Amino acid sequence: MITQHARLNSILALLPTPRIALDLGCGACTDLISANFYGAEWVVGVDHDLLALRWAKRLNTPRLWLVHADIAHLPLTETFDLVLVRHPDVVRSRPAWLAALNALPRLSVRRGHILLTTYEQHEIDWIKVTVQAVAPNLTPIPLPDERLAPVGLAGRDRFYRVYRCA
Repeated sequence: MITQHARLNSILALLPTPRIALDLGCGACTDLISANFYGAEWVVGVDHDLLALRWAKRLNTPRLWLVHADIAHLPLTETFDLVLVRHPDVVRSRPAWLAALNALPRLSVRRGHILLTTYEQHEIDWIKVTVQAVAPNLTPIPLPDERLAPVGLAGRDRFYRVYRCA
């Protein structure tokens, strides 16, 4: 049986386990918790939806720090071993995601990893072009597709890009 996080977990299994991870656009963090925090000791979840963050706070998870913020104006000074962006709505929020992608090198430790996943090909294509333009010090990391779990019926994490910060 394939879980809804099988593909994400198979991608993360090919990356070093992070000590501290950042989940941009974390929502209520149910995916984060179901995916066992991506193996990280600590996770910072950022979202602009205060109601979703309140729901996440009710989960009373000690390894999770929640930050209410707009991704276009991230108030973070910490750097992270893993930065995760799952299913960004780049069509409706292009300026905000442009600002967030521009901040990725600042948010990542040297040799840290950045994982972006989308449902749609055009979204990952936009991310690829945008990252090349705003963050040239991020190196794309190819992963062997044969080692990844298949995409589930919902199409979660169908398309992905992994980068390493120089």
